[in-house]
Amino acid sequence: MKYPAESYAKAFSEALEEHPSKKDHIIKSFLGAVYRNGDWPAIEKILNLITQKITHGAGGRVVSAEFARPLSDKLILEFKKEFSVKDHVEISLRPELVAGVRVLIDGEKELDMTLAKKINKLLQ
Repeated sequence: MKYPAESYAKAFSEALEEHPSKKDHIIKSFLGAVYRNGDWPAIEKILNLITQKITHGAGGRVVSAEFARPLSDKLILEFKKEFSVKDHVEISLRPELVAGVRVLIDGEKELDMTLAKKINKLLQ
């Protein structure tokens, strides 16, 4: 990488703070710069850091929930209601979990209520 992902996240967040009315232009210019610098393969990492920076700056948490099976829209809304409006909640589907849910908050706190974890624990 030409620049570390953290530098991109910091630059983007600061530009957005200084010029919130130019959000569309900042996004377009930012993505162009990442591409021109040859750092596009790291775009997912960069975007995750930007999400963290903006969410934490607003006083929220980044919540990642992995479910083994698809949820109805109603259940997704009910799940998201358990968190603050300041929190950024991402929900993904991971069939390899077999059953249950795994929730990760700010990449540090984990609640793993999956059947896969219970099976692995029994096999150890």
